[in-house]
Amino acid sequence: MLVILVGVALQRLSSDEPGQPAAARTVELATVKPVHNLPPRNPAFIGRDAVFERIEAEFAGGPVAVVAMHGLGGMGKSAIALELAHRGHESGRYSIAWWIRAETESTLVEDIADLAPTLGLSVSDDQDQTVKDVRAALQERSGWLIVFDNVAGPDAVRPWIPVGLGATLITSRFRGWGKLAAQVDLDRFTREESLAYLARAVVRYSPAAADDLAQALGDLPLALVQAAGYLDLRDLPIERYLELYRDRDAAGRLLAEAIDGYPASVATTWLLHYDQLAEDEPAALQLLRLCAFLDPEDIDLHLLLSLPKLLPPELAGTVAQPIDHERAVGALVRTNLFTRIDTDRIRLHRLVSQVTRLHLGASARTWATRAVALVNQLFPIRPDDPAQWPRCAMLAAHASMVIEHTESLAVSDAQANALYDRLGVYLQSQVHGDVEIYSLDAPDAAVDWRTSPVRSRYSSQIQRIAPQMLADRDRELAELAAFATNDNEPSYLWLRAGAWSGKTALLSWFALHPPAGVQVVSFFVTGRVVGQSDRSAFVDNVMEQLLAVLGQQIPPFSTEVTREAHLLALLEEAAQACSSRGEHLVLLVDGLDEDRGVHAGPDAHSIAALLPTHPPRGLRIIVADRSNATLPADVPPHHSLRIPGIVRPLNPSTHARVLQAEMLRDLQRLLGEGSNRDLLGLIAAACGGLTVHDLAELTDTPVWAVQDLMDERSFTKREGNGAPVYFLAHEELNVTALQMFGPTTLAKYRDRLHSWADSYRARNWPEDTPDYLLSSYPRMLHQSADAARLVDCVTDVDRHDRMRQRFGDDTAAIEEVDTAMGAIAASDNGDLVKRLAAHRTALQRRTFLQRLRSVLRHLRWR
Repeated sequence: MLVILVGVALQRLSSDEPGQPAAARTVELATVKPVHNLPPRNPAFIGRDAVFERIEAEFAGGPVAVVAMHGLGGMGKSAIALELAHRGHESGRYSIAWWIRAETESTLVEDIADLAPTLGLSVSDDQDQTVKDVRAALQERSGWLIVFDNVAGPDAVRPWIPVGLGATLITSRFRGWGKLAAQVDLDRFTREESLAYLARAVVRYSPAAADDLAQALGDLPLALVQAAGYLDLRDLPIERYLELYRDRDAAGRLLAEAIDGYPASVATTWLLHYDQLAEDEPAALQLLRLCAFLDPEDIDLHLLLSLPKLLPPELAGTVAQPIDHERAVGALVRTNLFTRIDTDRIRLHRLVSQVTRLHLGASARTWATRAVALVNQLFPIRPDDPAQWPRCAMLAAHASMVIEHTESLAVSDAQANALYDRLGVYLQSQVHGDVEIYSLDAPDAAVDWRTSPVRSRYSSQIQRIAPQMLADRDRELAELAAFATNDNEPSYLWLRAGAWSGKTALLSWFALHPPAGVQVVSFFVTGRVVGQSDRSAFVDNVMEQLLAVLGQQIPPFSTEVTREAHLLALLEEAAQACSSRGEHLVLLVDGLDEDRGVHAGPDAHSIAALLPTHPPRGLRIIVADRSNATLPADVPPHHSLRIPGIVRPLNPSTHARVLQAEMLRDLQRLLGEGSNRDLLGLIAAACGGLTVHDLAELTDTPVWAVQDLMDERSFTKREGNGAPVYFLAHEELNVTALQMFGPTTLAKYRDRLHSWADSYRARNWPEDTPDYLLSSYPRMLHQSADAARLVDCVTDVDRHDRMRQRFGDDTAAIEEVDTAMGAIAASDNGDLVKRLAAHRTALQRRTFLQRLRSVLRHLRWR
């Protein structure tokens, strides 16, 4: 019906009669088939429903519909226009859908002229006349869509826009379309759209990794397309792309990677802007470069430019002249490199910041120094003064960002150090002042301690050391239950027993199977497992369990001292909470004799000394150690642990004694067998922690053969995030094996481990580096008193970068540096101590910045 009505209204558009003007030559509308010159449809296109609705609403607003869709390069303007055109043409809404390349006047005119035959017009040698004829013909008909793609600005397209009962869609990187067209601002993907696109485009898709990738790329469509193309071409998982992207040089190459079907990469999309700004508006380019080192989400230009003496020359010259200032800012807003939040505040897309920094090359260090000096001078001198907190809050994210950039660019600067200190003071005032900061993931949700993932994590640790069944311990379990539920007895119970007594088996079983109405918070000091044998590990694990009992989240920003104080307060709070529910709280600590913080001297730092001197009402504490152990010297004289009546000997388990004899026989047998002897020697020398694949690589033995040996009862495995790692099944077995091998043989096995580590170090600790070399190896170096090699290992920057990527943060790296410092503190080698101290400071800063970002996210939401 629509075709008939339009045909009657327009009659004829062309004629074959010679001599008539081209515009008068008509054909019957019904004889003109629907046509288009659209580029191929993108099969991976997804989302953007809200944008389509906005464009369609503007098209419906009048008989001459012109819509300009503008946004930053890489937002997907052309992709949206192409999809809209294909949909409209396939549905029959547009009998003609015509794509015009509007980057230059020559391509624009050429593509308009190519429409002439479709309209039944003769193509004149005079191209300008042909274009006029096309515009005139369109004015006489309806049902067409003309797309002008990538227009430089209104003046570049104004003379060519047709009028009539059709629609014109313009895509542009530039603003300023209000007088010529309805303006549609295009923003980045929503996170849901990013994940939906990656799920469709990436074969080796992982939801968690995809979310990390979308976050890293700021949900920029072109960057996601570029990443997906890279992954598809090389058949890589998303995690590998992220790993490469975290390297500054690699990120630059990835952002410049060419993509099939796309005219430019993310980097080259914006480089033309930089060149144009350098020529036309150098002050604007300087402002962009300065802002690239700040937090991109919210930049107050009025505050930033308030110290002109610290600004680069061209930019400083605009400060005193409002018209010059607005011209510089306007140049960046017009190109969508800046987005205005209000009159003085702007934001950048994070990739604009990144590409701008990468474009600077070697001069990035100069700009980082300039930015950190500016933010430091703007940051209040007294950040602990509540009157200064609003200004501190405004600058905190920028301070964090410039410090991070100076760190990554290895800029050593007094201004950065001063800013670091001021920022720390301010954040401490926020965390420990009137503001209580917890994770934003579920700020108001209470956590059930029985199902809490925090508690479950440590429960898994206990399950690794607990027996599957506990035999002949009914009487001891009853005694533990009576102590846990009796408020009249002393609050401490100290169990002491020799090796192979079954002490740990009893207590781990009790921790996993507490009596009704008893909640057990526990820590098993385990010297053979990295990160489970010192005061810091005790604080971390127990505090997480107590917070789970209370339904709270762990604060993201804290120091060692504040965590210990927080732990003691939590013990009292949790005891009160349990009492109010008619329950009992038990703190259980096994293996005090294996505490790696215990040593002679006034600076001892033991777990025992951290336990409450006088536990609060409702808290019962069970501790255990070997019969020959002594109480650490840092335990105060008035501590409840020094009360003689709390100590009870634990009789050995008959079952444990039988198991000991069987394991020792197995050990002697293994020591006498060739290949098995090597595997046993490596496990003993390595202090455990090797996987089956590690041992197979070290001994050039088939994996299946190693696995058969590891199934022996003399070995035990501990599950983790990766492959299981193996230890000798009991500490006494390990001691016995070391004695049987002797120092000379053990040294040979350690040399094999050193050569193995050196092979991975030579390759800069690649992605497939075994976990042992990133976690347990320094402990072996410590125990073998190899100080020089230990310091080389724990100050290796590339290794710690790999650890951070593998484990998520620098906590493990700092802990191993602390261990190394304790190991060589008494030596006369000051150079080693200085190296460790400097490296620890760098790691602390990096950890500080990680925690800082969590705090800043909270402060933004307040």
